[in-house]
Amino acid sequence: MAFVLSIFALLIPIQTINKILIASFNSIKNMTYRVIMKDILNPLSRIIAIIILISAGFGIAGLISGYLLGVVFSVFIGLILFVYEADWFTHSETDQISNRDLLSYSLPLVLTGAIYALVGQIDYFVIGYYIGSTEVGQYQIGFILASNILIGLQAITPVFKPIIAENIHNTKIIESQFKLSTRWVTILTIPPALTLALAPDPYLSILFTNQYTAASAAVVPLSLGYLINASFGPEGMVLEGLGHTRLTLLNTFVLVSTNGVLDLLLVPVLGVLGAGIATGTALTVAGLVGVIEIYYIRGVHPYSAQLMRVWVAIAFPLAVGIVMTSFLEGLLLIITLPVFTLISFILGLHIVGGFTSEDAKVADQFDQRIGYPVIKTLLMISMNK
Repeated sequence: MAFVLSIFALLIPIQTINKILIASFNSIKNMTYRVIMKDILNPLSRIIAIIILISAGFGIAGLISGYLLGVVFSVFIGLILFVYEADWFTHSETDQISNRDLLSYSLPLVLTGAIYALVGQIDYFVIGYYIGSTEVGQYQIGFILASNILIGLQAITPVFKPIIAENIHNTKIIESQFKLSTRWVTILTIPPALTLALAPDPYLSILFTNQYTAASAAVVPLSLGYLINASFGPEGMVLEGLGHTRLTLLNTFVLVSTNGVLDLLLVPVLGVLGAGIATGTALTVAGLVGVIEIYYIRGVHPYSAQLMRVWVAIAFPLAVGIVMTSFLEGLLLIITLPVFTLISFILGLHIVGGFTSEDAKVADQFDQRIGYPVIKTLLMISMNK
């Protein structure tokens, strides 16, 4: 046990360097190196090291040591990539930043991360206190499944804060980028959110077991809460890019406080459904507060006529999904529902005029990186729109 604890102790500084490198790639807007380090090298090297050490008979020590070696290798390659890409780091002159200013900006973010970790944990505690440990496990699975809806928001936010920081004095660019990113986040979030909200039971049963379908009551409000939260766009990154990290801390406190109060009110009455409603409502309130703050500070908001058309287009996949869940079930529903939800949503966007020339440019940039017009073909966007 002492050896295992010593390995975990070594992981703390190494994981810190790992996080710093990933944040550095975000700041220089190089997503290629970020993906190489975080999504390819890190998991792959960990798996290889763990397999080798466990096969050699090291047991639990091999498992922990393999994890450590994988992270070390990933950090080592990340450092090489960073030095190669950011040669300006050692040659360019930068403005001096006082320790006070640095602490004033970063300390609220540290506290934000610590407080945000309570989201979900509050639900687990209240459910365990009022209901039982079985329901905690069931709700935890539903919470994790629903949280994956934010993949669109998480894909866009890493590079958004540097863009805002670079254009901190250009309100027009900030508003333009805020509106564009919010619309794309909403477009990317609607299909998976609708899929889970319409048919949580089959996905819980096939991804886990039938035992966890009891969490389906919570998955619906959680899915809707994450969808509404995503529809506010990366408002947290806007506040951080503008330097208002204390407001980010305040909004996180609002999120956790609202979640906790509603949990205490709803869980004893509604069970896991109450926990889902509490978290979904808290996510909505916190996102709305962030948008209001940005409008008060800079007079910009993420809403436009084109975004409203996106919400009108949701009627098409919603109708298709309701029909499909009424007549299909099991594996057939699991496979076909997300496909037809996506197709009907894209068709709905075309019918209501939801795509713009800006969307075509964004799709074209993606396709240039891929080397083939995949996105434009999928979305049926023409550059001459």
